[in-house]
Amino acid sequence: EKTSSGKIKRNLMTNDDSIQTAVNESNSIFEKIKALIEPKVIGNDISMESNLITDLGFDSLDLVEGYVLVEKEFQMTLSKEEKNHIKKVKDIVEVVESSRQ
Repeated sequence: EKTSSGKIKRNLMTNDDSIQTAVNESNSIFEKIKALIEPKVIGNDISMESNLITDLGFDSLDLVEGYVLVEKEFQMTLSKEEKNHIKKVKDIVEVVESSRQ
């Protein structure tokens, strides 16, 4: 297909279906993680931006238990570096997403 000036039209964006699939997958991962950690959280809403320690009240044991739950649920192993990187719920989602690629 060509533009009005005769140049070849290039589609640099991914199609909407693949974007929507990525969004849906990310939301699905978030919902699973939310369900896993919800029993540990008292009285606070869980969002992607929630800090596990300051917002959700996790202590070191809660973090370790959370890592184990995530590893079992998503059949993966978190490296020491990944565990050290995880501060917010969105960090868990990103680690899980990257393990699936």
